[in-house]
Amino acid sequence: MKDKGFMVDLAILGACLAVCVVIWASEGGEKEESLYQNEIVDEYQDDPYIEDLYQDIEKEQVFAPRTHYIYEPISEDVFDGPQVYEYHPGYEPVALDVSTYGKSFRHYGGGAILYVNTEEVVVHINSLNPDDHEFGVPYSVFEENSDIYDVGEHIVSVIYEESLSGYDNGVISVPDGYKIVGFANPTYGEAFRNSSGTIVLFVNTVPVSKYSEGTFKTPIADVVQKNLNNTEYVFLN
Repeated sequence: MKDKGFMVDLAILGACLAVCVVIWASEGGEKEESLYQNEIVDEYQDDPYIEDLYQDIEKEQVFAPRTHYIYEPISEDVFDGPQVYEYHPGYEPVALDVSTYGKSFRHYGGGAILYVNTEEVVVHINSLNPDDHEFGVPYSVFEENSDIYDVGEHIVSVIYEESLSGYDNGVISVPDGYKIVGFANPTYGEAFRNSSGTIVLFVNTVPVSKYSEGTFKTPIADVVQKNLNNTEYVFLN
């Protein structure tokens, strides 16, 4: 009876050892597979084909002056009043587009400003969507001044509700230190065409003061001259 009990104990011990071996082998195999997968990942990370693939997705392209045209949508309703737009270093606005719709009342349908680069710029282009460009980066260093809008930095649109018509000639007065770079006269209506008003896009041609009042800022030269005129001189004997 003792021999039979001893044999049973040996059988149970052998079964336990077999299970442990299977578990050890399984864990060892998973670790080995994990290490192998990591080796594969590391191998592909240094693969020049993968590096070339990423480089092909995004490329840099240099555009000479006046060769990179890019438009930016206008998110705000231009008929709500004068609007000021972001300046992009190395670019200037050259055209304006505004649309309206409605049977009896005017509704803003969106708009955009067309820009062109004034100097050489580097543009990042995604080869998966090559038509979706961003504004390029000029080689020159741009430093924003907290007191002054330098030439081309103050871009503003103004609406003329009544003074201009879609049928008659009209005159647009240009403030000192600015020029017109865009013009839009959209219409609306179902049976008859109604003028939505005229939107004019201006940009400054001389440095202007950011702190001067009004839609159009005062040229710095005028500010300096005004300060000189208001200066009291004291002459000492």
